[in-house]
Amino acid sequence: MLRIKNFSKTYGDKLVVDNFSIECNKGEIVGLIGPDGAGKTTILRTIATLQKLENGVIEIDGMDVKCDFLDIRKRLGYMPGQFSLYKDMTIYENLQFFMDLHGTSFDDCKMAIAPIYKYLEPFKNRKAGKLSGGMKQKLALCCALVDNPSLLLLDEPTTGVDPVSRNEFWNILETYKQQGTTIFVSTPYMDEASRCDIIALLNNGKTLDIGSPDQLVTMQYKYHFLVINGIAVNDIYRIKKLINNKKELWYAYLAGKSIRIIIPLNLQDKLYYFLRSLLNYQFEIMSVIPEIEDIFMYHLIAFKDD
Repeated sequence: MLRIKNFSKTYGDKLVVDNFSIECNKGEIVGLIGPDGAGKTTILRTIATLQKLENGVIEIDGMDVKCDFLDIRKRLGYMPGQFSLYKDMTIYENLQFFMDLHGTSFDDCKMAIAPIYKYLEPFKNRKAGKLSGGMKQKLALCCALVDNPSLLLLDEPTTGVDPVSRNEFWNILETYKQQGTTIFVSTPYMDEASRCDIIALLNNGKTLDIGSPDQLVTMQYKYHFLVINGIAVNDIYRIKKLINNKKELWYAYLAGKSIRIIIPLNLQDKLYYFLRSLLNYQFEIMSVIPEIEDIFMYHLIAFKDD
């Protein structure tokens, strides 16, 4: 359905996307996972034909974004990162405006927008500027769906949205996936990666890893993933800092009230005795199955071999 090969992009002297490649099939959700500045928006805007493709290949259903951009745009729904609808218009008026732009009507598109419009209909006469963050995002998604696109591009659609609305939003995306819509979505939230079929971990324009969530967390890594429980709250930042004074041996980062550590397989005992010298109370070190955030940190740490 979509193929990207060796895509690179520069702004002036700054390389913002470095040789990015990925493929997906119809009805898959692809997640671009990474912090601000990772290159996610640039990738989505180029797929959407809003930016010129300078290097590499991007094809959608065999069509090239350079040559066939007008036909490609008929197949796309794009939701930008910032809310860009008319705040002084109601929900219904915004939807009607986008229907007019696409030459469609409510009767023609009601099946396409039904899974999300049910959340909006009770408030259809409310001004968009008066909506909550979660409802604004639902409205923006609904407007992107009025032409029943086969490829949906969503730029950080759940940023700043409360957890309940985030979960509702992803449930809606799952509904469209089951209907055969291909979805490209960017997010800084590592926990959302598990809801994707394919994820690309990105940082500073570089691709750290690509695969399904299960593939990434079950790979055989050269390092061990541990969690330290039982450290007093007033000690946790101090201990993390002391552990990271020995970054040549291991790397620690916080996860809630715990410290997680990435460590070579043969240094676990050495870590235990090091912590024993720092703490005069009981704590627990456990081996854990890595999560997506652990894999992301694994690729960032200094002792990873290139």
